[in-house]
Amino acid sequence: MDKHKILFLHGWLFDSRIWFGLDELFSKENQTILIDLPGYGKNKENKSNIRDYCKEIFSNQTSPTVLISWSFGGTLALLSLSKYYPFIKKVVIINSHLRLMNYMDENSEINLKNINNMKEDLASDREKTLKKFFFQCIKGSSEELNDYKLLTEKFNLSTLPDNKILIDGLDDIININCYNNLRDTKKEVLIISGSKDHLVGKKLYPEFKNNKNISFCSLQNIPHIPFISFKRELVDTIRKFI
Repeated sequence: MDKHKILFLHGWLFDSRIWFGLDELFSKENQTILIDLPGYGKNKENKSNIRDYCKEIFSNQTSPTVLISWSFGGTLALLSLSKYYPFIKKVVIINSHLRLMNYMDENSEINLKNINNMKEDLASDREKTLKKFFFQCIKGSSEELNDYKLLTEKFNLSTLPDNKILIDGLDDIININCYNNLRDTKKEVLIISGSKDHLVGKKLYPEFKNNKNISFCSLQNIPHIPFISFKRELVDTIRKFI
């Protein structure tokens, strides 16, 4: 594997701690950078527009770069597939729903109806709503109880973004539509899905089966958050790609 700069882009609710050290498994032979989106983690005071923030990061790359993204971060990663970000050479998308705008998917927990319900639930009972989402993220894992324990230990609810950031993020999940970027890109893309991803469900995207630059990989027994108990499977798959 050649030496790369690798950016890690997290999803909704969880900041860059969500990688649970996945970056460290690449850092010996690569430069790794963990991104915190505006309102998250070490970037909590930043009030920038999330789309503009990502575009600025992509624009600032001046050497060949790999982008590894997860969940909503995968939707944002589609922005990087534009020809205007030439140094983003390869993109890895893990457990992401890539086509949601005006799209009702009853086979996925991440659909328009449930997102709107979650916005209401956050306002009425934040703690209950977030704890439920925690469990949905590790549901199906063969290490379910241990994964949940480690997730709740790392992410105290008080360290998570405030409700405004979270509700704005849910609106972004609905409204950001970069699906055409994936259709039109000439960059190399790897889409990884977990067979036990309770939130996203099984996504096949058959319209891309003839795109030679887009690869698909389904990892068995992997839940929505795979970074706690399944890092080795991910690392092996990503290393082969990059």
